Amino acid sequence: MSFTSKQLKEHCNRIIKEPSINNKIVVLCEGFFKTSDNNEALELKEQAETTQDASFYYQATPKWWRKNRKSPPEFFPCGSQQNVIEAYFYLKNLHKITTPIDSYLNTDKLFSLVDIDFKKDSLLKTKKKYSDILYPFDNLEAIYDDIYLDGMVNKETQDKHKLWVTGFLHKEAYFFTPELRD
Repeated sequence: MSFTSKQLKEHCNRIIKEPSINNKIVVLCEGFFKTSDNNEALELKEQAETTQDASFYYQATPKWWRKNRKSPPEFFPCGSQQNVIEAYFYLKNLHKITTPIDSYLNTDKLFSLVDIDFKKDSLLKTKKKYSDILYPFDNLEAIYDDIYLDGMVNKETQDKHKLWVTGFLHKEAYFFTPELRD
């Protein structure tokens, strides 16, 4: 299930008004909204704590990060892989046009994280829609190839990435690959 364009924009507008993201890293990830019995979306914080992908990434925040008293990133599920990509560009564009007065989002600290998956959606359609936002890659494979070098994060290219793809089809595989645990 994917969000409609209207639902995704409403969701993004809720994210920017969330006080918990003030001066924090915000990571948009895959995962679907749960609804309450009366079919209203649950609160954003509750979503981030309970949605599978967001909860997984939050729990995987390294111990050294917390030990150094760094505030953990805020993870927000945005639906399908394509929804996450669309949400990233929508938020960047919203702040490029004019920074909303009631926004807590710092777009320099905005990231997206999607699984590489079997379906490697092209970024071209989204890039054309938001043509004033420059992004050097046209598809997820190109991003993957630039981020990873022999299965490890390429330290020389990592800083230029805001849209990340996981290195495996299933993110849980990281726990079963000893070389990647660190």
